Amino acid sequence: MAKKAGKKSSKISTQGVSDGALIVMEGDSWERLPDWGLKKLPIVGGSNYDLERALTALGHDVRNLAYWGDTIEDIAGRLDFIGALKKTGASHLILGGGGNDLLSEGKLVKHLMLYLDDRKPEDYLKPSFDEVLNRVMKFYEICFDALDIHKLKPKVIVHGYDYAKPMNLGWLGEPMSFMGIDDPDLQQSIAKVMMNRFNKALKALANGRKRVTYVNLRGTVRNDWHDELHPNRKGFERVAHKIHAAL
Repeated sequence: MAKKAGKKSSKISTQGVSDGALIVMEGDSWERLPDWGLKKLPIVGGSNYDLERALTALGHDVRNLAYWGDTIEDIAGRLDFIGALKKTGASHLILGGGGNDLLSEGKLVKHLMLYLDDRKPEDYLKPSFDEVLNRVMKFYEICFDALDIHKLKPKVIVHGYDYAKPMNLGWLGEPMSFMGIDDPDLQQSIAKVMMNRFNKALKALANGRKRVTYVNLRGTVRNDWHDELHPNRKGFERVAHKIHAAL
């Protein structure tokens, strides 16, 4: 197994940044990416950067439980962050996840309709996509409920994903092409619909919970993508500044 990503310094300016927060972080590959070098895509890793390292560069003390490939179902099943919050007394919890529930291991192909000339982007997603999305939100609720059960009151930060960039890779581009969806503009439009639905659902869930703040990352990464799903270093730096502002 590859060595977990460690903390590295960043060139992000910390001028004007107050003392950083003590943060417990749980999530997926946005929170922790492995240092595997510039390997052939779509292997996760290669950007050698992630949200943990970008936030550490901004002066925060991050205790990272995240692991690439984890689903929010995995996270809700373990609830490791409960013990970490009790042990550290951290003031903040950053909780990410859900992308692997929807997209890992070529799952997207199960949720796509076949290509038709007159089919609109929003009509390419089968009802099964929204069913899985609803399950994702239920697992987020389990995580929030666990904090209440254990009488923990950290400030919780949740975030959606930015508009992923379909390439000819196994998460987005290849499943779409398998269903006859080859036009890059149409692929991007479908990805945008997916991310909008995810973010809308997560925002609504967060708005109904005290101490939970939703951070909108759409449009943050811009063109700074390492692969279909993961920002490169510049992209993660911009993401970190958004999270930092919420902290």
